[in-house]
Amino acid sequence: MTALEPTDFRWLRRLPFWTQPQTRATFVADLGLQLGNDPDSVATPRVATAAETEADVARLCARATHPEPLAVLAWSLTDLGHADLLPESLRRALAASRSRLPRVVIRGVPHPGLRAFRASEAPIFFGRGLESRRLSRLLADARTPVIVTGPAGSGKTSLLCAGLLARRSTDRVVVLDPAGNALPLRQQMAAAFGAAAAGPTELAAEPDGDGSLAAWLAAGLRSSSRTARLLLVLDDLERLLMEPDARAGEALHLLGAAAVLPRVDVVVLVRADFLGAAIAHPALAAAIEAGRVLPLTAPSRPRLEWMLSAPLTELALEPPVQVPREAIAMLAAEAASRPLPLIHLAARAPELYADAGVGSARPASAGLLPLPAPDLFGRRCAVALRSVDRATRAALPRVLAPLVMVSPDGGPARSRAVDLRHWHDDAAAGRLIDMLTRMQPPLLRRRDAQARAGADATLELAHGALLLEWPQLADWVDARREGLRLARRLGIALAEWRGAGRPNAGRWLHEQLEPARVLLTAAQLLSDLEQDADMADFLTPEPVRLLCEIDQSGTPAARREDIGLRLARIGDPRTGVLPVNGLPQPRWCRVPGGRVMLDGRRRVTVAPFAIGAYPVTHAQFDAFLRAPDGFADPRWWSDAVPPRCGGWASGQRANHPVTQVSWLDAVAFCRWLSARLGYEVRLPDEWEWQWAAQSARDDFLYPWGPDWTSGRANTDEAGVGRTMAVGLYPHGRSLQGVLDLAGNTWEWCRSAFAAQVRPTAAAPAAGVIRGGSWRVNRGFARADFRLDALPEERVGSTGFRLACALEAIADAPATAS
Repeated sequence: MTALEPTDFRWLRRLPFWTQPQTRATFVADLGLQLGNDPDSVATPRVATAAETEADVARLCARATHPEPLAVLAWSLTDLGHADLLPESLRRALAASRSRLPRVVIRGVPHPGLRAFRASEAPIFFGRGLESRRLSRLLADARTPVIVTGPAGSGKTSLLCAGLLARRSTDRVVVLDPAGNALPLRQQMAAAFGAAAAGPTELAAEPDGDGSLAAWLAAGLRSSSRTARLLLVLDDLERLLMEPDARAGEALHLLGAAAVLPRVDVVVLVRADFLGAAIAHPALAAAIEAGRVLPLTAPSRPRLEWMLSAPLTELALEPPVQVPREAIAMLAAEAASRPLPLIHLAARAPELYADAGVGSARPASAGLLPLPAPDLFGRRCAVALRSVDRATRAALPRVLAPLVMVSPDGGPARSRAVDLRHWHDDAAAGRLIDMLTRMQPPLLRRRDAQARAGADATLELAHGALLLEWPQLADWVDARREGLRLARRLGIALAEWRGAGRPNAGRWLHEQLEPARVLLTAAQLLSDLEQDADMADFLTPEPVRLLCEIDQSGTPAARREDIGLRLARIGDPRTGVLPVNGLPQPRWCRVPGGRVMLDGRRRVTVAPFAIGAYPVTHAQFDAFLRAPDGFADPRWWSDAVPPRCGGWASGQRANHPVTQVSWLDAVAFCRWLSARLGYEVRLPDEWEWQWAAQSARDDFLYPWGPDWTSGRANTDEAGVGRTMAVGLYPHGRSLQGVLDLAGNTWEWCRSAFAAQVRPTAAAPAAGVIRGGSWRVNRGFARADFRLDALPEERVGSTGFRLACALEAIADAPATAS
């Protein structure tokens, strides 16, 4: 760049912000104050043309009382990230000034990551000099609180600690923390005044509200050093604003009263999206009217680059490292493209420095910092969750729910600290918390118990900006907000239902209730709502209510049929009724061995075996029909030629027993399912079927006992006149839990009708069907009644159920009777 004379300030037009009149005016006002000009002459930034502003800069430098005006100008622009645009004269001034600065030695990584900068870390805090000076000046003559505001992740707390508190180390500083202990504010102030150390003391905002605090503070200041000042800081005001009580109003009232006292300064930090709620309080409204507001905006790309490079170029690092300028430029550009640049930079800066060898004896890596996916936090969270078991992954909503306060009315969410004991009995949540606090960058942060009354170890989000930058959290917040709105609507519906006498017709149907339950579960609201007995009743899933209804012995047959059809429509939840992921999964019932009288003439020994709780349903058989390796595959048919498809249309009867099935069809299904499940599934032999239908008892003629009992089977006596969904007569089940062994549909056995007691592999000349059906009376439903049928016949009321050896399901859970 061509060297320019110090008196020629046209080079200022090269600065990116020089085209913005208000920003230009703010910069010039700050420069004038640094150069020692009359504060009143530059207190209000003058909005002028670019040429007029250049003349103002020249005049300020010429009249400066500061001995090095060009160095001050150079440092101001460098801190904004524009050192590369300085003319040669200012570069020389900057170099001379830099050579006279004391050597500051830094060991370790010069960035705190997502944690805010502390006052002790002021030497590594760069890029906010302009805002730090403005905050100090606003406090110099303020008679109201000074408000520092900006979006989440704009660096408010870092500016307070590293930009302000580091300069006021001799003052008494009390930081009011809404997430702290529950001591009254008077006691906390007394503890702060009695502390020997002058550094910041974190206290909880719990005003006593008696109106005497201002007088007490004045008395405390009179008893202290005449030069000492008291700085009261309320950080995270949004935490108080979302509390249901009046603590925010009380705290701001007392801080407003304290701000008018001599030698008392008050700073309030609040997220920009809560500023509207904050100014409803008179003390803050007065601050805004008086112009005591410092807004923090997102830094530009050059400024972000300076924030990253300055700790490496302006400080003495041990061990020394080579500045990774290309990686720094890459990360700065990457961060500048994000909605919250400082959060993205903070998350990746430690990684950048580590790759460069900062704070480590190892050499720098040869590669550049890899570019991440746009959702840095979401990607790393997803990777971490994939590394843990399902139970730990499922704990994420349980961990997030207490940490975030969400308004159902669309207001901004905010984070809060929660006692770690909240998850004491949740092992999966504990494992997840440990992982999310240890990962890099961390998503959660622990705060250890501090040596003060009422304080315990707490957990909180690593940064409030994660509410926007962590996709999984943002999605959960949306679900929580929708869940809260839904809970409000449910409260109205519950009141109307109670008032109408709790009729079934007033309940929400499955189509409305199930999505509501899913949303409430995702929002971690369902269990809390179900603490109310009436709400728990109202929220009972419709399938559960229907299954409870069929378990009542007095439920009429017609109503049972309606329940079966309704379950078919909304999804039958019973195990062994519908396929799971497209594959039938039988619900097996174990039947003990014994001896059964077959056909009134032969006593046959029955080995222990397993039998399906229900007949094969339309939905299960439909899986066989639709599978590429199913019905049309020649492997499952004895003559290697699949027969004509029977046209089994389930319609709205997915949970009904499949009928019009021949013996050949049933055997082909068993062969296919055996190949898919990995163990042999077959039709039950005739003696097995009868032994199961007698509940493995010699004295039983029906599954429930020796005598017929009405209302326990779908036979002609029920009067329905057609098949019903499986398992609608639970009182008719066997002692081993097998249902529908009497009535509803005839069922194929593997055996031949001819007198033999050995299994049949080939198709018999005549097969055996058992159990009766809806067409016939109770006599045909006796356990010992047998009927013959041709194996190729597809009879309208005939279906089948499955059996297998006990060894094949040795690891499966037993079915209760």
